[in-house]
Formats: sequence, C-alpha cells, structure tokens
Amino acid sequence: MKTQKANQIISYVSLFGYSCGDYAFAFCACLLVSFCITLTACGGGGSSITGGGNTGISGVGAVSEFRAQSGLALVSAASAYHGGHDGQSVKVGVVDSGIDANHSELAGHATGGGDWQSASNGLFDPFGHGTHVASILGGARDGAGMHGVAPNASLYSYRILNALGYFGGKTGNQMVPDVVQASQRHNVTILNNSWGSHTEINDLSKAQIETRLAQELAAWQEAVADGMVIVWAAGNDRDNNVSIRAGLPAYFENLKPGWLAVVAVGPDGSEPSYTNRCGVSSEWCVTAPGGGDNSASEGILAAQTGGGFTRKSGTSMAAPHVAGGLALLMGAFPSLTTQTAAARLLETATYTGLRTADGCTISNCSVSQMRAVFGQGMMNIEAALRPVSGLQIQTARGRSLLSASRLALGPVLFDAVPRSLQGRNLRLYDTFDGAHFSVPVQSLIESSQARLDMRTASLAAQNSFAPARQLASASLRDEAVNPWHKRQLTNALHSYPEQLTEMSVLPSQIHASVSAPAGFLARFNLDASRQSASLLKRVSSRQGQHWIGLGAARAENRWLDSQGAGGLILGTSDDVWIFGGLLRKFRQIELQIEALIATSHMSSDRSIITEASAVLSSVGTSVHHKVTPKDRLTISLFQPLHLEAGRIIVSGLMGSSSPQDISLDSVNRKLRIGGGWQHIIASNMSAQLSYQAEYDLSTDKVSEQFIYGRVLLYF
Repeated sequence: MKTQKANQIISYVSLFGYSCGDYAFAFCACLLVSFCITLTACGGGGSSITGGGNTGISGVGAVSEFRAQSGLALVSAASAYHGGHDGQSVKVGVVDSGIDANHSELAGHATGGGDWQSASNGLFDPFGHGTHVASILGGARDGAGMHGVAPNASLYSYRILNALGYFGGKTGNQMVPDVVQASQRHNVTILNNSWGSHTEINDLSKAQIETRLAQELAAWQEAVADGMVIVWAAGNDRDNNVSIRAGLPAYFENLKPGWLAVVAVGPDGSEPSYTNRCGVSSEWCVTAPGGGDNSASEGILAAQTGGGFTRKSGTSMAAPHVAGGLALLMGAFPSLTTQTAAARLLETATYTGLRTADGCTISNCSVSQMRAVFGQGMMNIEAALRPVSGLQIQTARGRSLLSASRLALGPVLFDAVPRSLQGRNLRLYDTFDGAHFSVPVQSLIESSQARLDMRTASLAAQNSFAPARQLASASLRDEAVNPWHKRQLTNALHSYPEQLTEMSVLPSQIHASVSAPAGFLARFNLDASRQSASLLKRVSSRQGQHWIGLGAARAENRWLDSQGAGGLILGTSDDVWIFGGLLRKFRQIELQIEALIATSHMSSDRSIITEASAVLSSVGTSVHHKVTPKDRLTISLFQPLHLEAGRIIVSGLMGSSSPQDISLDSVNRKLRIGGGWQHIIASNMSAQLSYQAEYDLSTDKVSEQFIYGRVLLYF
C-alpha cells in the first residue's frame, strides 16, 4: 500500500482550495513547513497511441489530434467518434480558474458562466489550469494540436480560483451556491471540478463537514437533486482515500446518484505515485488517464493560456476525461438523464489493463483489492456505448427481450414484408437503464425459403424458427406434410376440388363435415389455435362439375402462415375467402380450373406489428390424362397465393414517435409447374414419379425444382 503523507494529521483544516500544477508534490510538501491553508485544482500528464489500428477518425489532421492526446485511446473514445458522437449540444460546466476562450481549441464553444474572483465573465484564465482542463474535456477537432474527449460539447466557465490557483479571500460556502444557481440557469447538467482539499474524506466526521461546509454542501445536494452530475478530481496526495469533496457521498448518500470521483493512471495504465486512491469512495469512483509521474514527457497534452500546448499530470487531468466521456454518452443516449448516464459509465468501467503501484492486476489480485485503488475501474466509452444488459422491444403491452423476438414469414409474405421494411430501424431499450439502441427490422425476420409447398413452408415457420430450407429438405418426401404433392398424384384431387391453396385447403384437418341436399358441403375445424369453416356448393353433370364456395378462419399468433415470438408475436388474424372452379371430362382427359380471392386482417397489442391486412389471389389449371387403364399423367400450372395489396402498421421505428402505416408492395408473381405419372403395378402396388418447379416471371428463371419417385404398397 502507498505511504500516507505526514501532513495529513494537520491538513483536515484545509477546507479551502489549492491548485497542484506540474510541481504539485513539491508544493504540497511545503504544507508541512508553512501550514498553508489553501484550496487548489488537483492537476498539474501522457504517451502516444501504440499500434496503427482503426481509430474511428478520418482525415490526417483528425488522426494526428487524436494521437496527440494519449488519454483518448485509453478510454476507447474512438468508438464514439466512429458512431458520430462528439458531445454536440451537451452543456458541461468547468468550475476552475477560468477558460482562455481565445485559444484555438476553445474559441467558439466556451461560454462565460461567471467569475467569483474578478469582474470577468469567466472567459479569463491567468493561472492556466482551467484552460488545460477545459481542452482535455472539449478541445476542438480543428486539425491541429489535440482535441478533447467531447470536442463539440458546449463549455461553461465558472471561475472560482484566482490567478495563483487559490480561493483567495473567498470560500466555497460563498461561491459554490452561486455556481450551482448559475449552472441551473444555463441548463448545465455536468460540472467538472478539478480542485479540492488536501484532506482525506475519512479524516473528518460528518458533523465537522456539516459545520464547515454547510452552505456548500446544501448547494451540492440541491444540484444533485436537480439531476446534475458533479465530477471530482480525487486529489494528488498519494492517499488511500479521495479528498473531502470527492468523497462526500460516504456521509451523505443522497449525493451518490450525481457524484463521480476520479483517480488517475499513467499512459500505460499503471498507478502513478501522485494519485489518491478510491478507498471508501469506490462505489462512485472511476479511473481515467491523468498522465505519468514525469509530466514533461508523460503528461496529458492540452491547451495552455495564451496559445500553444503544454503537458500536465494529475487527477485534475483525469477528471475532465470522465466529464467528457459523460458528455459523449449524453449525446449518444439523449433519452437518458445525466445521472443514469453516470451509472452506465460506472457499470461499464473495467480493470483490464490497470496495474497498481504494488503490482496488482485483475489477474493476480482480488476485485476488492483493485476496487480499493481504482474504484469501478477505467472508464471505457466503447463498452458504455454498447448494450449493458439484454435489449428489449417496446410494445403496447410492455417490453419483450430482443433475444426472444423473431418473426418467421410464410411463403405469401417472405418477399413483401422484408422489402417494405428495408432501411427501417427499430428502437430498442437496454434493460439496464432504458438507453436507446436500434437494429434493422429486417434482422428480426426469418423468411421461409421453401417455395415449393405452402404447407411445408408453414411447418418450417412453426418449428421454433428453424431454417425453413433445412426443414423442407427433410420433409418434402413425406406426403403428410406435402398434401399438394399428394393430391397431384392421387384421386384425392376430386374429393375436395377446391384445395388449391393453403387458404382454401382450410380446414386442413376436418373435425366435422356435413353434406346437404343440392350439392352443399360444410366443413369445420375447431382447433384451439385455429378455427375455420367453409361452405361449398357443387353442381355435377355428365361432362364434369363446377363449384363455388366461401370460407373463414381465425387464428392466434399466426397470419398468412407466419408466426412470431416475443415483441413480434402476432395477434388474432381473420381470413375470408371465396373460391370457385370447374372440372370437364373429355374422354380420357380431365381439365380442372380453379381460382380464389381472399382478404386477411391481423391485430395485436403484444407486437410492434399492431395491425396488418392483405388482399390475395390464386388461380391455376391442371390436366389429368388416363393414358392406359394402369397409367395416369397429371400436368398442372398455377399461380400460388399471391399478395395483391396490403399494409402493416409498425410501432417503435426510429425517427417516429407514432406507429407507421407501411404499404406492402405486390411482389413478383410466381408460377408453379408440376407433372406426375402413376403406374398401377398390381392391385395393391403402384409406382409414382413427379416433377415440381417454381418459375419466377420477373427473372425468367426457375427458382426451385425437384424430381421425386416412390413405390406405394396398399394393405
């Protein structure tokens, strides 16, 4: 463990401010002799980025700036820039020695918030500490020098330190309440404080703090209650705990949601000799780059007052990395509160790459040992921009996990729905804090690939969303799942001649069938998940027969042979269809023609697809030729069930606060071509051979085809 400094036994009275610059240690050591009662900014850091990997930055100047500020790589800031996040429109207050607004890194996006040391508006920094801190936080990406963590953030300067870096004749009790009120007027929600006392938080009691910092404490509590996040440098005294202000939530828990204490590491992730440790403040403490012990070569490069750049090391340099990281998160997740974003930053911090002065790493020491030094770990912006917990989809009834949400489309919809949703993104919510993410809606859709048979494709869609092609290849030879194939080769065609399509085949498993005079036939299916009925009027003559009928069906979590789960679970669908056809006999040849038109409607309060409707049609013809008493030939040509028009209403799409009414475009028409031959070998045996193919009229190509043969025995 690090050795505590001897002056800590007397420094508990140092409740004013101090500013540790490049020579912070020498300055702080002088307290033993002179017993200075001062308050300062804990600063006074960096190395180049190693490797030539992708930084997420484009342009020679931008890359040069990124590499010049070594801390950016250590906190994985490039992932934010790659995603277009740079802190734009996020207001961050810099409570310090002022800001030189004429510096190229700060000109144009630094605003005067107030000055409690002179008559300026805060855009004045004779000491230089605040300018250095501000540029680490939000220095511009201008192709020169360096840039800050959040280069497009709006900075507000609240000047409380004088030209020597002290409070001077003022106190925190006098200035902080005004600073908080000013920041509230400016709608600033992040305040960076790279200053503090030499005293550790555990060196004073709660009662002593309440007495000596009464007005200041009340102001900080008001700020946190108002939703602000107060970022603090932990201090540069090589102590095992953070300074008083950085550790206040140890006594005042209502400050925890809006409090971040920041300890420093050098350019290689090692603990430098100057930094305080998190200690009892580990719950709200995080680590960030503050520069190495040799500030001249390892310090954080940032702006200096009057122009140019300089290197400094200290927790003062670490704190603005965190304030800037918080600004990046606020820009990336505008739906989050600042305090929720701070919790996200703490949750995603990591111990990977960190090493204590004692040689501890996460691989050779316990988590509690690492936490005592580094708190929650190194801020990791890349991890903070990723989902922390499972993602959810919002529906009218609540939220469903993305991992459990899928939509498997049947053959009628497998082209139309993905095409209509192309380029549309769905809003997702992180279970951890509700942060918004997005995903292409198409990525949640699994389209059936087996086009040869609707029943097969339907079964594929119902089989736990297994790949349809895989299921089809295993099932096409099974007549139980291929009734279309079966009826092409047997006399079953004449039993229910309207069985042209998946819709008209309903009820597929007949629970009841009632024949009535005058050629009427009624059929019913009362399955729990799907109820259907149809009524057929058939007229027969010596030349054949013709028929007309209508049907209706209702199903749960199913629409046109499509099924969903999770946030895409379908609701109740209602289908109505009219069909008709005729059969004519010409000696040994029979000609059959059929047609169908249908409407379908679905509604759901459990899915992002809240409503859907469609108009469909199908038409086809087949010829059956009894070549010999033992041989029969069948040739068929028909258009499978085709979407003529439709619409879906989808909620939760990015860029819209209300559900979107999306038209389903009519997709390319297909033709199914079939042929079959049956030969009766004996009274109880026959051989069958069939060919089936699907032809795409738009591409003039056969998209699917197969040849199939078998021998049947009858018992």
